[in-house]
Amino acid sequence: GVKVFIAHKGLPLVHFDPTHNGPADLVAVSRLFPDMNFVVFHGAWDPNRREGPYRSGARVGIDTLLGALDKYQVPPNSNVWVDLGTVWRQVLRNPDTAAHAVGKLLKRVGVDRVLWGTDAIWYGSPQPQIMAFRAFQIGAAYQEQYGYPELTPALKQKVLGLNAASLFGIDPAAPRCGLASDPLAAAKPAAAQLHTDGVVPSGWDPRGPTTRREILQWLASPLTRWTPA
Repeated sequence: GVKVFIAHKGLPLVHFDPTHNGPADLVAVSRLFPDMNFVVFHGAWDPNRREGPYRSGARVGIDTLLGALDKYQVPPNSNVWVDLGTVWRQVLRNPDTAAHAVGKLLKRVGVDRVLWGTDAIWYGSPQPQIMAFRAFQIGAAYQEQYGYPELTPALKQKVLGLNAASLFGIDPAAPRCGLASDPLAAAKPAAAQLHTDGVVPSGWDPRGPTTRREILQWLASPLTRWTPA
């Protein structure tokens, strides 16, 4: 049967009814089905509220999720998960906001229950988000004052993939999709020989003037297509 249930919470879109957009209903149901896992997409984050230290009674934002976890007595690293889709991209521009948003989720939802997400389908390549997360740190002062965990390389590995592997029962160390032969690798020697024979230019070959004289000759004939001397 279904073991993973995912719902969009927070990040209100057009025509979203705020009455049904909070995470409390999902958290409540999680207590009734302890053998299932419930993923809160976007972690209930709301772009209209700047994340700060946890505030009980908040009506929007990540704090609504944390409040629901407290209300229904769901411990950290239980069967409620969150993903960072859109959240990380929007908060990374402000280190303090990012520290509170990520720190609160890791502390209360659990270091084993925060999943990487980018929503890259809307924003383009996820690589800038990945690089920013790998470089990001929660300061020692915030760790001491708010109890946020240190973002160690091991913890970042969990968020970036190991936690998701655990959720979906995937062994990250197991080989998969192995090929008995790799056509691309087999073609590389032949391609290299074509470069050596001059049949195909190398990707490193110059594509324009390389000396001062060649540059001046080229500039003297602006309507002439560049050709090597």
